[in-house]
Amino acid sequence: MGVSAERVVLVVDDDRRVHRAAKASLGARWTVHSAENLEQARTAISKWAPQLVIADLWLGADSGLELLRELRLSHSHLPTALISGRLSNQLAIEASGARIAVIAEKPISFRTIVATLAALGSEDLTGPSRWIGSDRIGSDRIGSDRIGS
Repeated sequence: MGVSAERVVLVVDDDRRVHRAAKASLGARWTVHSAENLEQARTAISKWAPQLVIADLWLGADSGLELLRELRLSHSHLPTALISGRLSNQLAIEASGARIAVIAEKPISFRTIVATLAALGSEDLTGPSRWIGSDRIGSDRIGSDRIGS
């Protein structure tokens, strides 16, 4: 795929409400593509070459952490964020070991995730993970109506 000036984000979540929230929040500045599982995500990454990937931890039987680990090996400087309603110290350790740039606790706004990733330098994308706590304000919160995810 050729180089493009288009800014593309891939949101990987098995909840379509999250996809709609991403498009509503980021659609004015980003082309937002969605995937509901690992197979769709892998296809989307090959097809659209996103500049940013945001994945939910739990994707039905799949794991967003597994996807982001794969991406770290194949696309080492691609900014990634892992989102979940159930974060733990163990998950933070695993995500940091996988060199995921941002771990965000739901509810969180897509704008907060993108702003945090934008503030990181390219070296920080492969360093220790940044943990963003729940963001309880803003209309584009992810998972604001769910317990966990």
